[in-house]
Amino acid sequence: MTTVIFVHGTGVREKSYAGSFRLVREKAAQYWPEVTVLPCFWGEKLGVSLDAAAATVPDYDLTRANELPADEWRDERWVLLEADPVYELRLLAVANAGQVRFELPGSEITAQDRLNTYLRWSDGLADLADLVEQHGIPVDLFMGAVREVFGSAPARDAIELLAGGETEGELREALSRAVTAAAMICADAGVAGSFPIDAIGRDAIARAVLDGLNGADLGIGQTLLRVSADLALRLGVSQAIERHRGMITDRVMPFGGDVLRYLAHGEPLRRFIADTVRSVPRPVVLMAHSLGGIACLDLVRLGMARVDLLVTVGSQGSYLCSLGALPSAPSGNVGDPTMPPWVNVYDPRDLLSYLAVPIFGEAVEDLEIRSGAPFPRAHSAYFASDLFYTTLRDRLPR
Repeated sequence: MTTVIFVHGTGVREKSYAGSFRLVREKAAQYWPEVTVLPCFWGEKLGVSLDAAAATVPDYDLTRANELPADEWRDERWVLLEADPVYELRLLAVANAGQVRFELPGSEITAQDRLNTYLRWSDGLADLADLVEQHGIPVDLFMGAVREVFGSAPARDAIELLAGGETEGELREALSRAVTAAAMICADAGVAGSFPIDAIGRDAIARAVLDGLNGADLGIGQTLLRVSADLALRLGVSQAIERHRGMITDRVMPFGGDVLRYLAHGEPLRRFIADTVRSVPRPVVLMAHSLGGIACLDLVRLGMARVDLLVTVGSQGSYLCSLGALPSAPSGNVGDPTMPPWVNVYDPRDLLSYLAVPIFGEAVEDLEIRSGAPFPRAHSAYFASDLFYTTLRDRLPR
């Protein structure tokens, strides 16, 4: 039986790896039933610690406890939604605040009645438990996001102003996206990193929420989208970063620190992975993400372990090699080592993934997998994409 060893990337610690490994194992059971998936968790033992580095950050203790007001690393509409899930609702409320509603004569429906109706609908979203858990989000976490959105002032203002009116379709779409974005943010906190969900899963949840709100797929106006994007560009980003430098350090240090440690002292990580490979019978596949892919590329090039297939996912080995910074090719000369079959998976939206063929030639196959997720979520969304598993299925050794 083929064994796939899943090697994680930079910045990953136990809580995050547990979620990622569980997802990979479940997907593999569905699409690769003849394969055994084993963990190779090195982050806790060989990753960097924040303790020493924190002392070098000015005002670290004063700037690590506050929540960031925005996250600048998102894409298009979801840039703003993942920074502020209710931003569309806020803009809808502002845009409609001066409009006068004309109720039918004798109508006794009030703004509070409209709000109560939507709140009842929101309670019914618990029926989506199977769908959201299918995509890895616990239903209690999802319903917490629902309550957070519908309990917010922007949502209540927008519902009171727009429910029952001509723009109610926009309201319901904005609510569905707000709930989805809030749920993903909660899921990020649950894994202490970037929760792996692709655009297919994200959009499926948003559509289901929209259906639960009895909505129609009308789409929000491009004018509102352009206005909101312009507002985001005008945020006081520099001052926000200064105020939250400690928190940014907590989030970024394991990510960049693991890379720097590997490039300076990579032998322990390569030995750790090689020992894991040698502990199982062949055929063996090394499926390695990000920095894990760099280390696995190095160890097979250096002959430290024999595998039957190397799969690097969202990795940077070729980029480092082009800079003369890959440990197994310090001069940038790839040479002609004995290599196993090698598939390099990348996503154009993943800014940390690179083509390998231009550097390594016929020794590697570049395989494009588009998750549809924005960066940085695209960097982990490969493992949530069904296409990833179906495309690799025929390439696995037997």
